[in-house]
Amino acid sequence: MPYDQPLFLIKDPEYMLRDHIENIVARINEEIGRKKISKKYLARQLKTSDNQVQRLLNPRIMNKNLTQLYKLAALLGLEFEVSVKAA
Repeated sequence: MPYDQPLFLIKDPEYMLRDHIENIVARINEEIGRKKISKKYLARQLKTSDNQVQRLLNPRIMNKNLTQLYKLAALLGLEFEVSVKAA
C-alpha cells in the first residue's frame, strides 16, 4: 500500500490540495512542452521573475500562488473547471 493511500481514502484536505496542485502543475508543464513556450517568455507575460516561474512549475514546492498558476494556465490556453460535491 502506498504511504499516502490512507490520506487519499479519507480525503484528507491537505493531501487533496497537494494532489490538486500537483495535477495542475503537471498539466501546465505538459502544455509548455507541447507548445514549446519558453519559461522566460512566461515570466515576462506574468511580470515576474524567471525564478518565480521555476518555483511555480516545480511539483515539489507546495507553497504556490494559485493566482499565478491560473494566469499561467490562461496564457497557455488552459481553462479550469472547479466542482464541489457532497461527500
